[in-house]
Amino acid sequence: MESEERIPSLPANLKLEQFDELLALPSDLSFLPLANIPRNVLRLTALEMLDATRIPKHLISYIGPTITVEIKPKQGFYQNHLSMDIPYCNNCILQLEKCGSDHFEQMYDFCPLDLYSGNFSRMKSSLEALMKVPHRNLRLFTDGNLVGMISSRDSMHKV
Repeated sequence: MESEERIPSLPANLKLEQFDELLALPSDLSFLPLANIPRNVLRLTALEMLDATRIPKHLISYIGPTITVEIKPKQGFYQNHLSMDIPYCNNCILQLEKCGSDHFEQMYDFCPLDLYSGNFSRMKSSLEALMKVPHRNLRLFTDGNLVGMISSRDSMHKV
């Protein structure tokens, strides 16, 4: 296939912001056919990172298990409605809708906008909120295997 027909698997931590940057990469890096992307897409951004849940066995100086904490902040954006000003991010709106339903037994204070804010106090509060009530946004791995979702500060201290 030609280079303009496929999306490449990028080197770790390489970010592409322009479609022309994507097309300039060699086709042998490719995994996803561009035909799978809708024609009306105006912007395509991708970030591929190393799998940090496992450390390669060939690293001689490494001793002990690999412990990985996965944070999956979701929907950290404001909804755009012409007729109303909504003061909550999409994640918080979904929280309000799901609270008390079969999805979640309790509401949590985590807001991804706090995590993205760059303000140390807000970022710290958002991480503390995730530790108290992780839902499906905080997971713990040992040697690449899911140990479980962290459910409280006490269990975090045990780990």
